[in-house]
Amino acid sequence: MLSLRSNGVVIVRSLVLVAVVLVLSVAIAGCPGQGSGSTSGDQVSDDKQDEETLAELYPFDKITTWEMFNQRVDNADKPVVVIFVSETCAVCKRVGEKVVELSQEFDDSVDFYAVVKQNAVEVVMEMKIYNFPTVYLFADGAKVDQWQGVDIGGLRAELNRLVDNE
Repeated sequence: MLSLRSNGVVIVRSLVLVAVVLVLSVAIAGCPGQGSGSTSGDQVSDDKQDEETLAELYPFDKITTWEMFNQRVDNADKPVVVIFVSETCAVCKRVGEKVVELSQEFDDSVDFYAVVKQNAVEVVMEMKIYNFPTVYLFADGAKVDQWQGVDIGGLRAELNRLVDNE
C-alpha cells in the first residue's frame, strides 16, 4: 500500500509540474495557434488600431481556396509572397503597414497575397500553418523561404536577391 501511495504522489507532482511548464510557456510565447510572431528586422510600432480589419491592412489579393493558392504560386512569372494572417492575431495587425510598404517597394517585380485564416481554413490546413503571421516566399512555383512572424529585413534581402537574379 505504501508504495502505491508514494507512486501516486510522484505522478500527481509530475502532472502538476507539467501543467506549470505549459502555462508558463504559453504566457511567454503567446497563445498556441496564434503565434507571438517575430518582427525582427525593421521594428513595427504598436500604434496600429485593433479595429482595422485585415482586408484594410493587407490591400493585396486574398487567397481563399487551395486551388486558388496553387494557381497563384505555380503560374507566377515572378516571385510570390504569401502572408498567412488571422483576424485574432495582434501581431498580424501591427505588421500590416510594413508588409504593405514592402509590397509597394517591389510592386512590379513581386506578387503579394494574403491568406486570412478565417476565410481560407483549407489553405491554412494544407500548408500546416500553426502560427500567425507566417510568411512564405516562392519563386518558379517552389518555396524559397518561410518565416514564422514577419522579418521585414530578411524578406527584403531575399526579394532583392531574387529580383536581381531575374
